[in-house]
Amino acid sequence: MRDISVNREQKISETIAILIDGGALARKPDHQAVRVFSMRKGEYINFNESYENEEIFNGDILYIK
Repeated sequence: MRDISVNREQKISETIAILIDGGALARKPDHQAVRVFSMRKGEYINFNESYENEEIFNGDILYIK
């Protein structure tokens, strides 16, 4: 688990790409979809949206699957 800070207008998918490029996340095979679960909201979120649009705030924990 890593703590990171992001701009609220940044798309969640951009953060995932940065983490993959930096080696913090493993790249998934093309046929496997990435899913992002918000622990606070208790639901999967649209990772093509910004943190602000998905109402992800300071202290939220996202599980990337």
